[in-house]
Amino acid sequence: MNRLTDAQRTEIRNIFNRHQPMQTRVFEDIQPRKLKNAKESMGRGMGDDEEIFLLYDDTVFGSGKNGVLLTTKGMYARGIGEGSMFIVYDDIASMSRNFSTITVRPKSGQEFKIDANHDTTKATAMLDELTRYMQTEFGSGQSSLQTPDVTASPRNRECQGCGAVAQPNQNFCEYCGSPV
Repeated sequence: MNRLTDAQRTEIRNIFNRHQPMQTRVFEDIQPRKLKNAKESMGRGMGDDEEIFLLYDDTVFGSGKNGVLLTTKGMYARGIGEGSMFIVYDDIASMSRNFSTITVRPKSGQEFKIDANHDTTKATAMLDELTRYMQTEFGSGQSSLQTPDVTASPRNRECQGCGAVAQPNQNFCEYCGSPV
């Protein structure tokens, strides 16, 4: 199992403290409900051998269903109305911000955009610094960019108003309030 050492946990917390973007939690500060939602929405296929250490919650009402989830194996992400994505740290070439969008550029393949609502400048800087740190600590040389099509799942439906993906038990969109 990939577990963080005390020194690694301290460095991750230091990186987080340098930036402190809104709607971001590390380690034990991640609320169990948000963590559950993030795993179901972004972390499908996540192994039991991964330690989750950061959640950037990009939902308007703080549900944890969109944003970025960092683990000891890589980055899971999901934007509003987007499918989920997983990429190992070694495959991330760069990250950038353009207004309210965080763009993750893999070394090969198509970039992934996250429509960010909260503190995109700080969030992008923190995610970029954490990615570089994790590349040195857990770099494996393995390539595993995966973009499962969550929107095609029969369990999920799209909002009629904004196109966001709704969970099976939702009748109204959590973003715009329109019927699903």
